[in-house]
Amino acid sequence: MKKVIFLSTIYALLALTSFTACLGDDDKNDTKELSQQEKQMALNKISGFYTGKLHFYNPRHLDKRDSLSMKWDISAYGVFSTQELPVAFLANFAPAGTEVRTALDHAEPIKYSATIDPQQKSSLENTSLLLCSFLPDNYTLTFATEYEGKNYNVSVVLLRSMTRTEGSGASNYAAISEHKETSNKEGGTTKAMNGYLLLDKMTVNGEEYTINDYAVIRGKN
Repeated sequence: MKKVIFLSTIYALLALTSFTACLGDDDKNDTKELSQQEKQMALNKISGFYTGKLHFYNPRHLDKRDSLSMKWDISAYGVFSTQELPVAFLANFAPAGTEVRTALDHAEPIKYSATIDPQQKSSLENTSLLLCSFLPDNYTLTFATEYEGKNYNVSVVLLRSMTRTEGSGASNYAAISEHKETSNKEGGTTKAMNGYLLLDKMTVNGEEYTINDYAVIRGKN
């Protein structure tokens, strides 16, 4: 199933294209918009400590993806926060053999936060999926790093939505988080999160680099 998701504004309801169509194949599917009270209940349910990885496209490995480990917290107030966003993956978007690429490859993880705003909830048999907007307040990721005595000031512009040309044609992505809860055989539930960071362009010490790609934060509670 090709994921095609649009987000018109950060506070608008998500228009679910192929995702909704696929869910609609099952008669037991139940998709609903959330009231403010339901949004708070959803945040209470998904809040907690998560462990996982940041997955990203690696141009050096053609179509393969790479990953770096990280941990994060989701508060009942809708704040995603981590002390260890692994920004070293940004080295993949600087030219090979450059000082910038080497410096980014050695960059230490940084603090990062984003706002999670529940939008829609979909349910299938044994599975519940919550979709939320997922963006930092100013749509930017900034940090400074040092390598071999030289300072590097980095700023990455993030997007609310992105269109990419891929092998099967144009695909559309939105800055969302997907929170999936699945019933297990033991009678409990398994909780998982995917958070999409849409990367527009990166500036390092005044030099601009086009990215036009995305990273996905995946983990479990």
